[in-house]
Amino acid sequence: MLWIVYTAQAIFFILNAGCLVFDCSLLYACVKERFFNEKKSSSPIVYISFMALCGISVKLPAFAALGAWPLADLIIPMNGYESECIL
Repeated sequence: MLWIVYTAQAIFFILNAGCLVFDCSLLYACVKERFFNEKKSSSPIVYISFMALCGISVKLPAFAALGAWPLADLIIPMNGYESECIL
């Protein structure tokens, strides 16, 4: 049963990493368009940049939350979610 948890974590990690790469490249493109382009643009750069920054700031803590349980289980093995924790 524990393999389902690890599979879900791996899938979430891959999707989260892909979305993080997309947000970073979107932010890079917006900054490049705003500051290094001589033409005046009518695109909503401030809105897109703000949304990309919010997306990045949400995805980075998700990596920590995603990796916290397997790392803690490596340090102090508790046999998964199903075991009873006696401290």
